Amino acid sequence: MFWLKTIVSLVAMISLTAQAGEMYGVKMDEGMKVGEKALVLNGMALRKVRKFGIPIKVYIAGLYLEAKTDDSDKILGAPAIKHLEMEFVRTVEKEKITNAWDEAVFKGCVEDCSNYKGPLKEFNAFMGEMRKGQRISVTFYPDKVEVNQVGRTPKKGTIESAAFSKNLLAIFIGPKMFSKEVKESLLGKGEKEDKGDEK
Repeated sequence: MFWLKTIVSLVAMISLTAQAGEMYGVKMDEGMKVGEKALVLNGMALRKVRKFGIPIKVYIAGLYLEAKTDDSDKILGAPAIKHLEMEFVRTVEKEKITNAWDEAVFKGCVEDCSNYKGPLKEFNAFMGEMRKGQRISVTFYPDKVEVNQVGRTPKKGTIESAAFSKNLLAIFIGPKMFSKEVKESLLGKGEKEDKGDEK
């Protein structure tokens, strides 16, 4: 009986490993729990930027939802928990990260866009320099955003704003997102090559 239980446990562990998402050597769990909610990995995407015309890998993102879907409007409109993991594959300074958030939220805002600067300033206060293998985790609730930045100077906190929660997620999968390729990959439509913006 002992050996049978051991074999069953090993098979289960192998199965979970096989189901985990992987992209360019970055692995993300197939599922996770946020409080009492079970979330599943909906899709993974590679974000690039261009420097002197050369594409440079920046981070791998993984989008977790309560149920898989490729409908971005449904995701943004649902009063459900969503979660985004971003693992960096190169060093990025804090200033470049905050500048990227500023630009993306400004261009991609979808709700209460005259009042996004306050919550964005709060959010950027949790940013820091990121190195290879370090992560920023963002959890989107119907009325707030929780961020956990595990970089050189780890920080975490909460931004109380329903509009900002929607706007922040919208820059990845909304109608005015920063990258169509990243959007489609996170929506589970297969990996799309993000050509990257010139920086």
